[in-house]
Amino acid sequence: MISALSPATSEPATPASAGFSLIEELDCDRCTIASDLHLDGTTRREVGFRRLLDAARAHGGPLILLGDVFEYWFGRQQLQTDLYRREIELIADATHSGQSIVFVPGNRDFLVDATFARVTGVRIAGDALSVRCAGQHLHLTHGDLFSTADVGYHRLRGILRHRMLVFLAHQLPAWVVHPLALGLRRQSERSIARKPMITMEPDRNAVAEILASGFDAVICGHFHQLRDERVGAGAGAGRFVVLEPFEDHGYTLSIDERGWFCARLEQGPTVPTAIG
Repeated sequence: MISALSPATSEPATPASAGFSLIEELDCDRCTIASDLHLDGTTRREVGFRRLLDAARAHGGPLILLGDVFEYWFGRQQLQTDLYRREIELIADATHSGQSIVFVPGNRDFLVDATFARVTGVRIAGDALSVRCAGQHLHLTHGDLFSTADVGYHRLRGILRHRMLVFLAHQLPAWVVHPLALGLRRQSERSIARKPMITMEPDRNAVAEILASGFDAVICGHFHQLRDERVGAGAGAGRFVVLEPFEDHGYTLSIDERGWFCARLEQGPTVPTAIG
Protein backbone atom coordinates (compact mmCIF):
# COMPACT_ATOMS: atom_id res chain seq x y z
CA MET A 1 0.00 0.00 0.00
CA ILE A 2 1.18 3.55 -0.60
CA SER A 3 1.69 5.50 2.57
CA ALA A 4 0.69 8.93 1.27
CA LEU A 5 -0.99 10.46 -1.75
CA SER A 6 0.05 14.04 -1.11
CA PRO A 7 1.97 15.16 -4.22
CA ALA A 8 5.05 17.30 -4.19
CA THR A 9 4.68 20.75 -5.72
CA SER A 10 8.08 20.94 -7.35
CA GLU A 11 7.31 18.68 -10.34
CA PRO A 12 6.81 20.20 -13.81
CA ALA A 13 3.14 20.83 -14.55
CA THR A 14 3.22 19.91 -18.21
CA PRO A 15 0.90 17.04 -19.27
CA ALA A 16 1.95 14.17 -21.50
CA SER A 17 -0.09 15.40 -24.45
CA ALA A 18 1.47 18.86 -24.28
CA GLY A 19 5.01 17.55 -24.57
CA PHE A 20 5.64 15.80 -21.26
CA SER A 21 6.60 12.16 -21.70
CA LEU A 22 8.53 9.72 -19.56
CA ILE A 23 8.54 7.06 -22.27
CA GLU A 24 8.20 7.19 -26.06
CA GLU A 25 9.33 3.71 -27.11
CA LEU A 26 8.91 0.29 -25.59
CA ASP A 27 10.44 -3.09 -26.38
CA CYS A 28 8.82 -6.23 -24.99
CA ASP A 29 8.13 -9.83 -25.93
CA ARG A 30 4.53 -9.69 -24.66
CA CYS A 31 2.02 -7.13 -23.41
CA THR A 32 -1.60 -6.59 -22.39
CA ILE A 33 -3.52 -3.60 -23.74
CA ALA A 34 -6.78 -2.00 -22.58
CA SER A 35 -8.47 1.31 -23.18
CA ASP A 36 -11.33 3.44 -21.86
CA LEU A 37 -11.65 2.01 -18.36
CA HIS A 38 -13.47 5.15 -17.16
CA LEU A 39 -12.77 4.39 -13.51
CA ASP A 40 -15.26 6.41 -11.50
CA GLY A 41 -14.93 5.26 -7.91
CA THR A 42 -17.70 2.67 -8.18
CA THR A 43 -17.23 -0.86 -6.92
CA ARG A 44 -18.11 -2.45 -10.28
CA ARG A 45 -15.34 -0.69 -12.14
CA GLU A 46 -12.88 -1.17 -9.32
CA VAL A 47 -13.52 -4.93 -9.43
CA GLY A 48 -13.01 -4.90 -13.19
CA PHE A 49 -9.75 -3.04 -12.78
CA ARG A 50 -8.52 -5.60 -10.24
CA ARG A 51 -9.27 -8.33 -12.78
CA LEU A 52 -7.31 -6.44 -15.43
CA LEU A 53 -4.28 -6.10 -13.16
CA ASP A 54 -4.44 -9.80 -12.31
CA ALA A 55 -4.80 -10.84 -15.97
CA ALA A 56 -1.91 -8.64 -17.08
CA ARG A 57 0.29 -9.93 -14.27
CA ALA A 58 -0.50 -13.53 -15.24
CA HIS A 59 0.25 -12.87 -18.92
CA GLY A 60 3.50 -11.10 -18.18
CA GLY A 61 5.02 -8.05 -19.82
CA PRO A 62 3.75 -4.50 -19.47
CA LEU A 63 0.13 -3.47 -19.07
CA ILE A 64 -0.47 -0.63 -21.53
CA LEU A 65 -3.46 1.61 -20.82
CA LEU A 66 -4.57 3.64 -23.83
CA GLY A 67 -6.17 6.58 -22.08
CA ASP A 68 -9.45 7.53 -20.45
CA VAL A 69 -8.38 5.34 -17.56
CA PHE A 70 -10.35 7.71 -15.33
CA GLU A 71 -13.76 9.22 -15.91
CA TYR A 72 -11.96 12.55 -15.62
CA TRP A 73 -8.70 13.77 -14.14
CA PHE A 74 -8.46 17.42 -13.20
CA GLY A 75 -4.78 17.62 -12.25
CA ARG A 76 -2.38 16.67 -9.52
CA GLN A 77 -4.68 18.10 -6.82
CA GLN A 78 -6.92 15.10 -7.47
CA LEU A 79 -4.32 12.95 -5.71
CA GLN A 80 -5.26 14.73 -2.49
CA THR A 81 -8.96 13.84 -2.73
CA ASP A 82 -10.78 10.59 -1.99
CA LEU A 83 -11.96 10.29 -5.60
CA TYR A 84 -10.11 7.32 -7.17
CA ARG A 85 -8.08 6.78 -3.98
CA ARG A 86 -8.62 3.01 -4.10
CA GLU A 87 -7.74 2.85 -7.79
CA ILE A 88 -4.56 4.89 -7.26
CA GLU A 89 -3.55 2.55 -4.44
CA LEU A 90 -4.17 -0.48 -6.68
CA ILE A 91 -1.92 0.98 -9.39
CA ALA A 92 0.82 1.85 -6.90
CA ASP A 93 0.65 -1.56 -5.24
CA ALA A 94 0.95 -3.25 -8.64
CA THR A 95 3.96 -1.24 -9.80
CA HIS A 96 5.69 -1.47 -6.41
CA SER A 97 5.37 -5.26 -6.63
CA GLY A 98 7.16 -5.21 -9.97
CA GLN A 99 4.35 -4.93 -12.51
CA SER A 100 5.09 -2.60 -15.41
CA ILE A 101 2.25 -0.21 -16.30
CA VAL A 102 2.42 2.28 -19.16
CA PHE A 103 -0.14 5.09 -19.37
CA VAL A 104 -0.95 6.74 -22.72
CA PRO A 105 -3.20 9.68 -21.72
CA GLY A 106 -6.62 10.14 -23.27
CA ASN A 107 -8.90 13.12 -23.67
CA ARG A 108 -10.29 12.64 -20.14
CA ASP A 109 -7.00 12.23 -18.29
CA PHE A 110 -4.45 14.23 -20.27
CA LEU A 111 -3.45 16.09 -17.09
CA VAL A 112 -1.59 13.14 -15.60
CA ASP A 113 1.94 14.37 -15.00
CA ALA A 114 5.27 13.57 -13.36
CA THR A 115 3.69 13.77 -9.90
CA PHE A 116 1.14 11.14 -10.89
CA ALA A 117 3.96 9.00 -12.26
CA ARG A 118 5.96 9.36 -9.04
CA VAL A 119 3.03 8.48 -6.78
CA THR A 120 1.75 5.54 -8.84
CA GLY A 121 4.94 4.17 -10.38
CA VAL A 122 3.50 4.16 -13.91
CA ARG A 123 5.42 5.25 -16.97
CA ILE A 124 3.66 7.98 -18.92
CA ALA A 125 3.82 8.24 -22.70
CA GLY A 126 2.93 11.15 -24.93
CA ASP A 127 0.12 11.16 -27.47
CA ALA A 128 1.48 7.93 -28.95
CA LEU A 129 3.74 5.07 -28.01
CA SER A 130 5.95 3.10 -30.37
CA VAL A 131 6.06 -0.54 -29.27
CA ARG A 132 8.12 -3.39 -30.66
CA CYS A 133 6.47 -6.54 -29.39
CA ALA A 134 6.79 -10.15 -30.53
CA GLY A 135 8.35 -9.15 -33.85
CA GLN A 136 5.82 -6.43 -34.69
CA HIS A 137 6.11 -2.65 -34.71
CA LEU A 138 2.98 -1.15 -33.14
CA HIS A 139 1.72 2.42 -32.93
CA LEU A 140 -0.40 2.78 -29.79
CA THR A 141 -2.46 5.88 -29.05
CA HIS A 142 -5.71 6.84 -27.36
CA GLY A 143 -7.39 7.58 -30.71
CA ASP A 144 -8.90 11.05 -30.34
CA LEU A 145 -6.36 12.46 -32.78
CA PHE A 146 -7.96 10.31 -35.49
CA SER A 147 -11.31 12.08 -35.13
CA THR A 148 -10.18 14.74 -37.61
CA ALA A 149 -13.73 15.52 -38.78
CA ASP A 150 -14.63 16.78 -35.31
CA VAL A 151 -13.25 20.28 -35.74
CA GLY A 152 -14.92 21.60 -32.60
CA TYR A 153 -13.32 18.93 -30.44
CA HIS A 154 -9.85 19.62 -31.81
CA ARG A 155 -10.29 23.35 -31.24
CA LEU A 156 -11.23 22.70 -27.61
CA ARG A 157 -8.42 20.16 -27.29
CA GLY A 158 -5.88 22.81 -28.21
CA ILE A 159 -7.34 25.33 -25.75
CA LEU A 160 -7.43 22.91 -22.81
CA ARG A 161 -3.84 21.87 -23.43
CA HIS A 162 -2.52 25.42 -23.49
CA ARG A 163 0.40 25.62 -21.09
CA MET A 164 -1.15 28.39 -19.02
CA LEU A 165 -4.39 26.44 -18.47
CA VAL A 166 -2.41 23.31 -17.64
CA PHE A 167 -0.36 25.28 -15.10
CA LEU A 168 -3.50 26.66 -13.48
CA ALA A 169 -5.15 23.25 -13.36
CA HIS A 170 -2.23 21.90 -11.36
CA GLN A 171 -1.95 24.90 -9.03
CA LEU A 172 -5.56 25.79 -8.20
CA PRO A 173 -7.17 23.98 -5.26
CA ALA A 174 -9.30 20.92 -5.92
CA TRP A 175 -12.49 22.66 -4.79
CA VAL A 176 -12.05 25.10 -7.69
CA VAL A 177 -10.88 22.75 -10.44
CA HIS A 178 -13.10 19.76 -9.68
CA PRO A 179 -16.45 21.47 -10.46
CA LEU A 180 -14.98 22.91 -13.65
CA ALA A 181 -13.76 19.49 -14.80
CA LEU A 182 -17.10 17.90 -13.96
CA GLY A 183 -18.93 20.63 -15.87
CA LEU A 184 -16.73 20.13 -18.94
CA ARG A 185 -17.36 16.39 -18.76
CA ARG A 186 -21.13 16.84 -18.70
CA GLN A 187 -21.02 19.40 -21.51
CA SER A 188 -18.94 16.99 -23.59
CA GLU A 189 -21.50 14.23 -23.11
CA ARG A 190 -24.31 16.51 -24.28
CA SER A 191 -22.22 17.61 -27.26
CA ILE A 192 -21.46 14.02 -28.32
CA ALA A 193 -25.17 13.21 -28.41
CA ARG A 194 -25.70 16.00 -30.98
CA LYS A 195 -22.74 15.29 -33.25
CA PRO A 196 -23.13 13.80 -36.74
CA MET A 197 -21.95 10.20 -36.95
CA ILE A 198 -19.19 11.13 -39.40
CA THR A 199 -17.41 13.08 -36.68
CA MET A 200 -17.27 9.91 -34.59
CA GLU A 201 -15.45 7.92 -37.26
CA PRO A 202 -11.65 7.50 -37.28
CA ASP A 203 -9.77 9.09 -40.16
CA ARG A 204 -8.38 6.08 -41.99
CA ASN A 205 -6.18 8.27 -44.17
CA ALA A 206 -4.39 9.46 -41.03
CA VAL A 207 -4.05 5.85 -39.91
CA ALA A 208 -2.71 4.85 -43.34
CA GLU A 209 -0.02 7.55 -43.14
CA ILE A 210 1.20 6.13 -39.83
CA LEU A 211 1.24 2.59 -41.17
CA ALA A 212 3.14 3.69 -44.27
CA SER A 213 5.85 5.20 -42.03
CA GLY A 214 6.93 1.73 -40.95
CA PHE A 215 4.39 0.36 -38.48
CA ASP A 216 2.73 -3.03 -38.79
CA ALA A 217 -0.36 -2.04 -36.84
CA VAL A 218 -2.12 0.92 -35.22
CA ILE A 219 -4.06 0.19 -32.03
CA CYS A 220 -6.29 2.71 -30.27
CA GLY A 221 -9.42 3.14 -28.19
CA HIS A 222 -11.64 6.24 -27.90
CA PHE A 223 -14.29 5.30 -30.51
CA HIS A 224 -16.00 2.74 -28.26
CA GLN A 225 -16.65 0.30 -31.07
CA LEU A 226 -14.53 -2.75 -31.82
CA ARG A 227 -12.86 -2.65 -35.23
CA ASP A 228 -10.19 -4.80 -36.88
CA GLU A 229 -9.42 -3.64 -40.40
CA ARG A 230 -6.76 -3.67 -43.09
CA VAL A 231 -5.88 -0.06 -43.94
CA GLY A 232 -3.62 1.36 -46.62
CA ALA A 233 -2.34 -0.06 -49.87
CA GLY A 234 0.62 -2.06 -51.09
CA ALA A 235 3.70 -2.48 -48.93
CA GLY A 236 2.54 0.29 -46.60
CA ALA A 237 -0.74 -1.39 -45.65
CA GLY A 238 -1.27 -2.63 -42.13
CA ARG A 239 -3.68 -3.52 -39.40
CA PHE A 240 -5.93 -0.98 -37.67
CA VAL A 241 -7.55 -2.10 -34.43
CA VAL A 242 -9.95 -0.07 -32.30
CA LEU A 243 -10.43 -1.66 -28.90
CA GLU A 244 -13.80 -2.20 -27.33
CA PRO A 245 -13.98 -0.02 -24.18
CA PHE A 246 -12.88 -1.92 -21.10
CA GLU A 247 -15.69 -0.32 -19.10
CA ASP A 248 -18.35 -2.33 -20.98
CA HIS A 249 -17.25 -5.94 -20.52
CA GLY A 250 -13.60 -5.83 -19.55
CA TYR A 251 -12.13 -6.12 -23.06
CA THR A 252 -8.38 -6.74 -23.25
CA LEU A 253 -5.92 -7.44 -26.04
CA SER A 254 -2.90 -9.61 -25.26
CA ILE A 255 0.03 -9.97 -27.64
CA ASP A 256 2.88 -12.47 -27.46
CA GLU A 257 4.90 -14.79 -29.71
CA ARG A 258 1.80 -16.96 -30.29
CA GLY A 259 -0.29 -14.13 -31.72
CA TRP A 260 -3.03 -11.71 -30.67
CA PHE A 261 -5.70 -12.73 -28.17
CA CYS A 262 -8.76 -10.92 -26.86
CA ALA A 263 -10.74 -11.55 -23.69
CA ARG A 264 -13.64 -10.02 -21.82
CA LEU A 265 -12.96 -10.14 -18.09
CA GLU A 266 -16.38 -9.06 -16.83
CA GLN A 267 -17.35 -12.62 -15.92
CA GLY A 268 -14.01 -13.36 -14.27
CA PRO A 269 -11.11 -15.47 -15.65
CA THR A 270 -11.68 -16.58 -19.22
CA VAL A 271 -9.77 -18.30 -22.02
CA PRO A 272 -8.48 -15.63 -24.47
CA THR A 273 -9.67 -15.91 -28.08
CA ALA A 274 -7.16 -15.68 -30.92
CA ILE A 275 -7.84 -12.87 -33.40
CA GLY A 276 -6.38 -12.08 -36.79
